[in-house]
Amino acid sequence: MDLPTIIVVEDDAILGESFADVFRLNNYSVELIADGDGASAKIRALAPRLLLLDMHLPHVSGLDILQELRADPALASMKIAVVSADAVMVQNSETLADAALLKPVTVDQLLSLLQLIA
Repeated sequence: MDLPTIIVVEDDAILGESFADVFRLNNYSVELIADGDGASAKIRALAPRLLLLDMHLPHVSGLDILQELRADPALASMKIAVVSADAVMVQNSETLADAALLKPVTVDQLLSLLQLIA
């Protein structure tokens, strides 16, 4: 049986793995992307149920990726949660995202994201 996919876009390798571990322990397949460059194409190809998107990424910002994905009608049903240590960036993303988390993120906050796709 194929597990539902979640993509975590996070340039901090330790945080990315930590986020991914929480989702894997709850029976999701997780793909990690560490860079904004090429992220949109990979997200489109994998069509995840949930995208956890860091706002500050190398090469292409998370906000640019978020705006690009939201402009694509084919991805309208994909749930997107943004995460950042920058409170202003989180606040500015809330209208486009299904959820917005301010770092540091707790396990409970990550688990609450799963309700978006339950």
